[in-house]
Amino acid sequence: MEREVLKSQVRPDGSAGLLTGPAGAAQVAVTAPARLPTLGVGFPRADMSAPSSSTDADLLFKAVHDISTEGLVVYRAVLNRTSEVVDFEYRYANPAACSIMKGEPESVVGGRLLKRLPEAREHPQLFPRYARVFSSGETSESEYELGGRWFHSRVAKLDDGIVVTVRDVSAQRRADEVQKLLLQELNHRVKNLLASVIAMVVFTERGTA
Repeated sequence: MEREVLKSQVRPDGSAGLLTGPAGAAQVAVTAPARLPTLGVGFPRADMSAPSSSTDADLLFKAVHDISTEGLVVYRAVLNRTSEVVDFEYRYANPAACSIMKGEPESVVGGRLLKRLPEAREHPQLFPRYARVFSSGETSESEYELGGRWFHSRVAKLDDGIVVTVRDVSAQRRADEVQKLLLQELNHRVKNLLASVIAMVVFTERGTA
């Protein structure tokens, strides 16, 4: 009875080979890649040990958003048994977003939206809107007030969750309000001045008649 032999072999290209066949017979090589390709998810991973194109993309993503003045948050949708969204889990938050939330990344990532911000459940531009975007896949953009501050945000679906960009526009809103008041005051003064000029013209015409 012929004896089966198994030999392992590492090829020059880095792939692992398995040689199998009867002893003394021509052996057939069955090769498999030594390293499986990694899947990039668009935000930093804990394991950065193996260099790959996805790792480079993750590092570039982090570098760009670390210096961005616009907050960016990636959430994972938390579903119940009937696949309804019951909460969102923080997966990534850049420094600008953490500054808005007044927290450190370590205290934000892994937490839940409704636990960190309970008022988000009833706020039409927060949890209800996030859940709607996740279900429909339609991107949403809006401005809203929260805690005396105004924010401009965009929400889009991303894999098993959503990505949210947010920017504090409170200063711009205040500047717009001041400009609006100044224009109203200017309008009022111009109308009064015009009324005075018309009255003077009418009085002068009557005096010379």
